[in-house]
This record gives sequence, C-alpha cells and structure tokens, in this order.
Amino acid sequence: MKQLSLIIFILVFFTINLFSQQMKSDEINNIHRWRGKFTFSVDKQDIFPQAALRIERHWNFSGEIVLEKVEEFDNEWSGEQLDFQGTVNDKEMWDSLRYYTDITCRSLKENYNSAYLSIDTDRGTYRVSISPGNFKQTYSVTIPPELEALKNDTLLSILYAMAESNKLEKEALVDNFSFVVSLEDKAIDLKNPKISYSGLAETNYSLFSAEPLEGFLTLTLSPATDEPDITVTTNKQTNPHCLCNDSIVEFSAYTSSGGGVFEKFEIEYLSDKHPVTAKNEGGAKPVLVLKGTGENAGKVRVKAVYKKDGSLYRSKAYEMNFCIVEKPQAGYTVSNSHGGDKNKFVFGEENPGAINIRLFSHIFKNGEKMEDADQTIWFMDPAEEYLNNEVASYGIGISYKADKLPSENNNFGKKNVDLEFVNYECNCTSEKEEIQIFYPRDTKNNPGDEGWPNWTYYWQQTKAGVKGVELKVWKTIPPQDKAITGLALLNCMDPAPEQYTDPNLFARYNVYADRIDLTENLPVKLSMNRPNPDGSKSNICDKGIDAFAVNLRHENNHRKELTSWWGLKMVNYSCTEDYDGDLVPNSVEKSTLGSDYMSRKSSPSRPIWLWDYVTDVEMNSYNVGWTWKMGSADKEDWSSPGIQF
Repeated sequence: MKQLSLIIFILVFFTINLFSQQMKSDEINNIHRWRGKFTFSVDKQDIFPQAALRIERHWNFSGEIVLEKVEEFDNEWSGEQLDFQGTVNDKEMWDSLRYYTDITCRSLKENYNSAYLSIDTDRGTYRVSISPGNFKQTYSVTIPPELEALKNDTLLSILYAMAESNKLEKEALVDNFSFVVSLEDKAIDLKNPKISYSGLAETNYSLFSAEPLEGFLTLTLSPATDEPDITVTTNKQTNPHCLCNDSIVEFSAYTSSGGGVFEKFEIEYLSDKHPVTAKNEGGAKPVLVLKGTGENAGKVRVKAVYKKDGSLYRSKAYEMNFCIVEKPQAGYTVSNSHGGDKNKFVFGEENPGAINIRLFSHIFKNGEKMEDADQTIWFMDPAEEYLNNEVASYGIGISYKADKLPSENNNFGKKNVDLEFVNYECNCTSEKEEIQIFYPRDTKNNPGDEGWPNWTYYWQQTKAGVKGVELKVWKTIPPQDKAITGLALLNCMDPAPEQYTDPNLFARYNVYADRIDLTENLPVKLSMNRPNPDGSKSNICDKGIDAFAVNLRHENNHRKELTSWWGLKMVNYSCTEDYDGDLVPNSVEKSTLGSDYMSRKSSPSRPIWLWDYVTDVEMNSYNVGWTWKMGSADKEDWSSPGIQF
C-alpha cells in the first residue's frame, strides 16, 4: 500500500488561560519555553453487508510542539514550532475488488495551520484544536470485468466511475481536530506544571461522513527550561525571510550554551519545487547554502539541530521564501513607430499628440506565478505628472498615457521603471528598466503659441538655445522687411543686400524686425564646413541640434554687433561711416589688420573658403558660431529622428 508523509512546520498560537490564583506563582512566570508531543490514531472498520464492502481506516497523526512565552503577557504563549506529520491509509475490500486510498497532509498558503491550547482549571478541562491544513486524496481502483453489471447500481456508481477513470483526485479542506478532555489529578503542579493526557478523543472531521472520527490521543506538554537557545540567521540584512531575485542564501546558527556540536540543518520542503542544496555542514560553525529563484524554488523551513549530552535540540523553524520579480519589459505600440527599439516611445504626430507606454512583468513566488496586480506597485523615476498610469486588468502590467505633449523639454528622455511586489511574506523589487520618451521632430503639435515645429520649441529650451531674442521659422526665409539705405553721397556704395535675400539661407538676423529667422529644414541641412586647427576647410559640418546652436550664435552675434555699431534696427546707420557698404563701420575696418574700409571682402578673419561668398560683416560671426562644441546638447535632444533616436 502506498504511504506518503509530508512534514508540515506550522506557526501556532497557544493561549493558556490561568485564571486561578494558584497559577500566578513565580515558578510559572519563570518558565519561558514549553515543549510537547501528541499523537492521534484512528483504527476503524465500516462494513456494508448489502454490498459486501468493508472499509478499513488506519490514521496516525503525530506532532511536536514548542512554545515561547510572550514577555508582555504572563499568560500568553506563542508557538514558534509545530512539527506535524500524518499518514492515512484506507482500504476497501469486496471480493476481487481492490480499492486503495492514500492520503497525505499538505499546507495551503490561504490556511495558516495552527494549534490552540486553552486550560480551564475551574472546570478541570482543556481543549486542543489542531488544524493541519488539507488532505489530498488519491484513489486507485481495480474492478474485474464481470462487475460491469454494477454500472447502474446506485450504491456502487461512484466506484464504477473510479474504475473507468482509473484515477480520481479529491481535495478536502480540514478545519481542525478538536479534543476536549479532563485534566488528570495534580496535572498542574506549581513546581512541575506538566500537562498530560492519554485516552479517547474525537475529531470533527471524517472523510466519508459527517460523523466525528474517534481515536486514541496522547499529549504531553512540559517546561523545557534546560534546553539551549538555538538561533538561525542568514546573510540577508533586509527582507530576511525572502530571497528576492537572487539565487543564493546562506544560513548559519549559534547556541547560547557550549558543550555540544551542530548536526546538518534539517530542511522541510513545502512544495514539489525544491531549491538546490549547495552546502549543508554541521560542526562548530554550521552552514547551509540554498540556491533557487521564485520560479524554480518553493518555500522551505529550516532548522538547526544541536547535539549535546546525547540529546538533540532543534531551533525554531526559519522560513525562507523564494521570489523573483522580472525586470519590466516594454511592449510594441503604435506610439513608437519611429524605430525598432521597443524601449523608445514617441508621441504621435496628430494634434494634440498622444502616447501609450505599455510595460509588463512576471512575478513568481515559491514556484507559483503571481497574477494579483493588487499586490504590486509601479514606480517611474523621475515621475512625470503629465503621464497618467493605468494598471492592467489582468496579469502584471501598466500603461502610461498622455493625450498631449508636455511643455518642458526635460519631461522627455530617460525614465527608470521598476515594479515592487508587496506580500506578507515577501517584499521584492525588480531591476530597473530604462525607457525613453521622444517627440516627433518636425511636427507642430507642441503646446506653444508660436506655431513652431517641435524641434524649435524644445531645442530653444536646451543649452543649444539662445535667450533674449525673437525667433521665427519659415519654409523659405524671405527678404528683409526693407532695404538698408544710407546718405546718398558719391563716396557711398549701396549696402550689401545679397546675404539677406539668398533663398538657400539656413538662418538670418532680420535687422529691421530685430529677429532671427530660421528655415524649417534646418535640422536636415548641413551648415558651413568648420575650420581645421590650421584654419583650412575641414569636412566637418553641423547638423540637427548642433546646426541650430551654431546658427543661433552666429546670427545673434550679428544682432549684437550691428546694434552696437548702428543702434537697434540700424537707426544710426550712415554710409559716410561705411564707405564700402559692408555694414562694418570704417573705424572698425581701419583698426582691423589686413582690412580695407573701401572693400567689402577684405577682412582676413573671414573663413578662407568663403572669401568669394561672404562680406566683411561675417568676419566674427562664423567664428563665434563655431565656438559651440559639437555634441554639447546631445543628451537634451529628445527629437525623433534626432541624435538619440
């Protein structure tokens, strides 16, 4: 006959009601630990003559109890340990029919196995109630072919169904075993308060009927004042009873008294998924190393075993749970259609733009997949108020949504998202997953009122931008608002207008509007080649946010110089002070080595490869623009497409 047994370590709570004055002595109050044992056995035979059926029941449950006194309350005790094991063997016999039943105990996470002990000295009774969890029952049936006629027999229809399926599993929740017995005479002695019982008792549970099962109970409970205190510790400083996302945990043990030696640790596995035992050594410094994750390892209870003077002493059971919260993953959405990287999310190009960032994770605790989103908390760092989050209705997932673009450039960019699993046994947090949020570069759906493309609106907020000047973006930069004219003297040339009417301009300072004009295609066009260290032309050109920065600084330098030379909007311009009409005052050109105030293209400060193209007014602005260090604003560019996407 198959026999299965599963040791169940259980947290227990014992409340001892010692109301009489005799129980308040110093002797009782000085007791700090009690230890007890119990066994309950049932041998029963039921006979059904009409079916020639006999059922034999042989039950045996045994347990060891350890209690620790709750110091705050003299009459309360907390049971830290209840070792409980039980085997049940039922056998039904009917001619050639053989029907075997194996039953083993197991625990349920929803059902905290517990035991209660209360004593009423006035009534001379005590009650023991033990809840061992639940039973799993497996039937194995063999029925000969000639019994096919029993198919329609009401009494045996269940057995016939078993025969057809060959195996039937049934789970039955056990509430508790309750025993009410009388105290023995002098069972409670002030100097030796031992509680013992040996006799008949009954349980309120039966496998096949509502009638309580009667059996034989023995129980003892006595002080354990001479036992050594044994403590089990681990190398985990936080969350000490849960291995989060790790794979290794190390146990050690020590005792309050010497003279003994530690045996190997005892491990109780509470599921069919066992962590790997990498090391289990006794001695003066015992050590136990377990490996596993929440996906492949189930909960265990660990005890240190100490041998002294020929006796074995065990520590309180140390529970260890295994949990893993997987690093969140991002799912593909319509919002990140600008690239293949699923961790990069881009606002939509509609107006206003929207975004939907979906993340999911998996959580495994003690070998079981957890799907309860109520036990999870999602975190985003830095948190963004413009994003509304919505936890998935099934599974472990979240959506971060927005129906319009934020106003600040620093609201985009890198965000770290992690998931915390909060459980009464484990509090574990996943690794951080980095996501990145972008805006569509050339679309005009930002919250500004100027109608700018997004790149202008957001780049102007970065270090690439220039403050204190008006900007305007055009498809093609138009001519100046009006021509620059001076006094009509014979020695005055017409002011040079060509550089302000070129349709291929990237940017221009509109002197009469006191405004910098930019072209909409600036991000994709290349600026003028930068110089090499020796002043020669290089093959390096600025584009994107670098072109934006260089051109703004170039044009803003025109604004500063022209205003300082001729006043705001050229109100003080005179051709008598600018003979060659290059907009550089005669006095400035006279003081500049190599310049000729009668020639528009004489300043050696102009880039050599642009001598035939630009006039002397450009002699400083190009060099000022090139003071911008390429790549300085890369980490602030969250445009798509852009430097980072």
